[in-house]
Amino acid sequence: MEILIWPLAAAGAALLLWGAWLAVGKFFFAFYSRPSRMLIDTTPADFGLQFRDIEFEIDEDLRLKAWLILPPEHKPGERRPLVITTHGYATNRSDIIERSAAVAHAGFLVFTFDWRRCGESEGDACTGGLQERFDLRAAIDKASSLPEADPERIAIYGFSMGAVLAILVAAEDKRIKGVVADSPYASMREETRHIIRNLFLPPFLFIAAADSAFKRRFGGGMSEVDVVAAAPKITPRPFLILKGERDRVVPPWHSDKIFAAAGEPKKLVINSDGGHFDNASPETLDNEVIPFLNEVLGLD
Repeated sequence: MEILIWPLAAAGAALLLWGAWLAVGKFFFAFYSRPSRMLIDTTPADFGLQFRDIEFEIDEDLRLKAWLILPPEHKPGERRPLVITTHGYATNRSDIIERSAAVAHAGFLVFTFDWRRCGESEGDACTGGLQERFDLRAAIDKASSLPEADPERIAIYGFSMGAVLAILVAAEDKRIKGVVADSPYASMREETRHIIRNLFLPPFLFIAAADSAFKRRFGGGMSEVDVVAAAPKITPRPFLILKGERDRVVPPWHSDKIFAAAGEPKKLVINSDGGHFDNASPETLDNEVIPFLNEVLGLD
């Protein structure tokens, strides 16, 4: 009898562990891919800027919402260099309005939009960069076709997940003349590892479960969001990375790893007291971001 009990107990324990593994993977997947929507709480008008509401589609079944922000004293029929600003995970375009407004006040045309499942855009899941690549490609197509935009002078200024997408898409799209990446993560797998550790769970057990859930739901895994691999492909276009040394959301070594992989010309700006959300101070915008965009795109 004892001979039978031990194998059954071992099998039961293995089944329990396997069930827990699947359950945590599903929980993490649901937690990450279906965040609560944040409402738009401010507009460019609050910063003294004129803007237009824009809507564009992806594959004719997903509509995303955007603003086209006009620089002051924009003249009818005038084409201006275009900066596309991209927000982070689970927020919306109003979350980066200070960045967008500063760029517009400097004289650039700004196009900023909500990722799928964010703000006012449609969509039932956030994928951490996996499917948002299609969003940004469609945004570039839409923005560059607008009569106010100069399609030969386009840059992207992204924050967090938006910075990740800026790098991934610019690596493939040569229309992008330069990239500003504020607090990007090195890869989805590394950022997932960090999140799971913060939940006091062993990453080696649960990353594979989360990755499996992503593959089943979206047809692609975490390895497809590899920013370190994409960074060298931006060369020879200019690349600016901003990081905060006290970032607890995306550890600052992520930016270091991306910067090391990138080719020239590149620059890393370090905010020694900055966290994840603190790298767009007026000083950084005036002294680093705006001069970089002016050098890349130029203003007539």
